[in-house]
Amino acid sequence: MKLDTTFLACCISLGASSLMVLSTAAPTRLSAFSASALSEGEKISIPIVKHAGILARQNAKDEREVKSLLAGTNSTETGVGSVTAIDYEDILYYGWVQIGTPAQRFKMDFDTGSSDIWVPGSNCVEITCLVHRRFNPSASSTFQGNQSATWGILYGDNSTASGYLGSDIINVGGISVQQTFGLAINEVDFGESPFDGMFGLGFGSGESVAGVQTFLETAVAANAVAQSVVSIYLPAARFMVWPTQEWKVRGEYLFGAINSTLYEGNLTYVPVNTTNGWWGVQVDDVLVNGQSQGRNSTSIVDTGTSLIFLDTATASIIHSQIPGSSFDVLGQQWTVPCNLTQTTGSISFSMGGSAFQVPFQDLVYEPVNLLQGQCLSGVQGSDNGFWILGDTFINNNYCVFDYSTPPKLGFAPLKTMVNQTVDHSPF
Repeated sequence: MKLDTTFLACCISLGASSLMVLSTAAPTRLSAFSASALSEGEKISIPIVKHAGILARQNAKDEREVKSLLAGTNSTETGVGSVTAIDYEDILYYGWVQIGTPAQRFKMDFDTGSSDIWVPGSNCVEITCLVHRRFNPSASSTFQGNQSATWGILYGDNSTASGYLGSDIINVGGISVQQTFGLAINEVDFGESPFDGMFGLGFGSGESVAGVQTFLETAVAANAVAQSVVSIYLPAARFMVWPTQEWKVRGEYLFGAINSTLYEGNLTYVPVNTTNGWWGVQVDDVLVNGQSQGRNSTSIVDTGTSLIFLDTATASIIHSQIPGSSFDVLGQQWTVPCNLTQTTGSISFSMGGSAFQVPFQDLVYEPVNLLQGQCLSGVQGSDNGFWILGDTFINNNYCVFDYSTPPKLGFAPLKTMVNQTVDHSPF
């Protein structure tokens, strides 16, 4: 992981209550969970990134990246679309999407905790838009819409995006449909994000504008996908430190199919609670080193959240069994020894009769206190009535988001050899 020491602490909140204060100096995107309509107290998302590179250098790198990725992204199978997931310093993942005719390309945050799709519009002249790609509807022969159909999202950290709805051809890994999406005219606190827009993978009930279909709903209705699934593989590049380049791990967002070469054994499916448009599942138990802790909860499986969030009591129980862990009272966050990467041990989450593991070594995030050798833990506490299984969990387990009726979620552990695949070369 490439660390940057120029960032200030971030306060991450869930609604009006503070979830966690980060005293880390590293770039951070630790969302609580995902998106909402422009009204307080409803569905919330906190995509926070504290990183801004040199724009010209970034754009040049992006051009090389998009040419490389799009050249091999589209699947040759009918009804199957594969999008490469780029690991951004183990705090978020993004993939490339094409919108319009001719295609305009965008880096998108594929988020299972929200449902809306949006990108900055060409009418947005705020700095947060100017540092990203903006969609120009006038340059697309297939665009439909006008600025009278307003749209907006309020996030839990008070960042916002608002504008109007339009419709155009959206191409995701070779799957193309005419899709409604938001064009942001106003953005607050998205200027430093490495992605241009959000690509919600939640359910239609989570759309900020009632009646708008999600991409997969549209694709299923148009018979554009072979199966009504999105399979997600997000390996991590933990422990990577490199002073001159960004180390990258390649993952995959696979639309319409399941890649059985990426996981061990068989998928375990569990039913889904779609309240608020989320992918909610029941965690029946938590195990530490194979020992039951007698803890359970409804949990949101969210690619848009970097860490695992449990209730404070469960987080405390887990860390009491991790040697050297401590609670940072000032930062209100759990830390673990940075050298935990050299130890064994694991946490497991029991669902559907199977246990899905997260090794202790994968709980080590950016340094919080270098003198004491403490790093941010991948498990944190928050008493909000549910748990969140974010990227720390997904880094170790293949996830199949099945939108069939009734919906279900499939899990299987990643193959070890796959989990360690790292691209050492910068773009």
